Amino acid sequence: CLLFQYILKLLTLSNTLYIFVNVKRAKCLKSAKSKVSMIKHSLSQSEKEFIEQRGLMSEEDGQPRILGRIWALLMVMGEPIGAANISELLEVSRGSVSTNLKLLDMMEILKKSTQPSSRETFYEIKEQPYSSLVRGYIKRMTANLDMMEKTIAKIENPEARKRLKDLATFYRLAEEYNQLLLKRLEES
Repeated sequence: CLLFQYILKLLTLSNTLYIFVNVKRAKCLKSAKSKVSMIKHSLSQSEKEFIEQRGLMSEEDGQPRILGRIWALLMVMGEPIGAANISELLEVSRGSVSTNLKLLDMMEILKKSTQPSSRETFYEIKEQPYSSLVRGYIKRMTANLDMMEKTIAKIENPEARKRLKDLATFYRLAEEYNQLLLKRLEES
């Protein structure tokens, strides 16, 4: 009976060691695959400079710098890329990448895809993204103009009403000229 318990313990330890080794091996393989996918993307110095400049331009436009950097990275990559690779290439947190990918998606300039062997979503700039940007701008200008026109009628102060009318004129012209821009973009 003692021999049987000893053999059972030995088998249990052996089985535990086998499971531990295989789990460790699987984790190492997964980590190695992840690192290989990260390594396969490399950027030239001029691409890195473009990405940084685009980030600064976004910041000047009132958008997050990382949004511009991600947008530029997607432009130079020219192929679908996952958030993990974006994070690694730009040396920023996954949370920041995720937040700014959502902003870019709201701008309707991203094309999302999946790959059979991965649960990750991959991103790329869709064709004609600038038409989508202009459409979104027109939509916002139209909503602002509608709000301004409703508000102007309620304002009694003549000086305030004039300032609101000036702003309404801006929105009207912005909408009009962006309609022309959209038409030209869609023709090209």
